[in-house]
Parts: sequence; structure tokens; C-alpha cells
Amino acid sequence: LTPPHVQTTGSIAEPSGQQETLQGEVLDMGDSTTLQVNFEYRPILGEDVNSRTTPWTATPEQTIAKPGPFTAHIDGLSPKGAYEFRAVIHHPLLALYGSEISMKR
Repeated sequence: LTPPHVQTTGSIAEPSGQQETLQGEVLDMGDSTTLQVNFEYRPILGEDVNSRTTPWTATPEQTIAKPGPFTAHIDGLSPKGAYEFRAVIHHPLLALYGSEISMKR
């Protein structure tokens, strides 16, 4: 097994304040010719970093065939909320995650 590698790279707030474009990058496809990627996000306002209980919400999966950047748009966010998100790559044997990044609205 040669695992793929994914990185969470950032986000861009849309002017409305209720939308965000999440950014990630597939650094290595591993031993796969195609993979599924997406993001997971959750609100974190008022939760301690070591004891977060809110479940992750997944964006729709995208199929990729080569390393490179990918994005997803999420909307309906609270303009005064705090969230965290991470990039996810789905290898046929396991899911791999990029680092978690926080965003404050």
C-alpha cells in the first residue's frame, strides 16, 4: 500500500458572510489512479479544542485523477460563528485527513 497524501490549505470567505470556499490539495495519489476527495467541517464556538463533540458535516465528494488543488463551497454559515474544517481523501482501504484549520466569521 502506498497511501495518498492530502493537505488542507485554507479558506476564502465570500462577501455575504454566510459562505466559504474551502481549499485543499492532493499532494500524492499513492497507488491509485483515481480518488474521492471532499471536506468536513463543524462549528466550534464555545467548545474546547480538546473536547469537541459536534459531528463533522461532509461536503459532496469529488473524483480526482491527478494531484493538485481542489475546492468546495459551503453556505448557511452563521456570520458570527467559528468553525473548523479539514480536507479528506478516500483511498479504497481508508480515509486520510489533512490538518484541521479554524475559521472565525
